[in-house]
Amino acid sequence: MPGVLLPTVREDHTVWSCPWPIDENIICSASNQMTETTCRNCGKVRWVGAEAISNTGMIIGELTGHDPVTTEEIWTYYY
Repeated sequence: MPGVLLPTVREDHTVWSCPWPIDENIICSASNQMTETTCRNCGKVRWVGAEAISNTGMIIGELTGHDPVTTEEIWTYYY
């Protein structure tokens, strides 16, 4: 599904889901507030593959990269 790149984080994007594996069969998937840059469950840094979750609990996109100059996060939204 093509996404929409926006220069800022959407207002309704309030939570991210951790993409890091805890072991070979389990992904952390903890929900974290956007104000938190490290996962409250596994302690790893927010990274590519993190799901963008709206204030209503819907998955609205994902973290797809970082700007090579500014290192700012690049979020791609599904709609």
